[in-house]
Amino acid sequence: MIEELFKQIYDKIKLETGNDSVNNVAKHLGDFLMSKEISGGSDRNLSRYFDEYIFSKYVPDHQKPINPKIELLDGASQYLDYNNYEHFVRENTIVTEDNSNKNLGTRVINQNGDKSIYLENNSASINIS
Repeated sequence: MIEELFKQIYDKIKLETGNDSVNNVAKHLGDFLMSKEISGGSDRNLSRYFDEYIFSKYVPDHQKPINPKIELLDGASQYLDYNNYEHFVRENTIVTEDNSNKNLGTRVINQNGDKSIYLENNSASINIS
């Protein structure tokens, strides 16, 4: 789902600015994140995320080892007018006729530096402490 977030942001910025360079898109998003006082959104980091999630430049076979912090995902989701990343995921999850979720990846977050891990997967959120 992170890949979908970065794709939608890339498409929106490209449409708004008329420029599809990764550096321009990253700078535009970085300026937005800085205005919201969200850390981790340097142009360099954002360029890497766009390169990784949209263009698969660094890792073969579409494996995505780069995991942005939840604060950055929340801020990036706000750029698309969602409240946070969880809201983005809910609104962009496809529910099939049998009510099962489709196209929702697994995400592991170490919350607040403690040993509690939040997993988001195809069927439900799981909190492990």
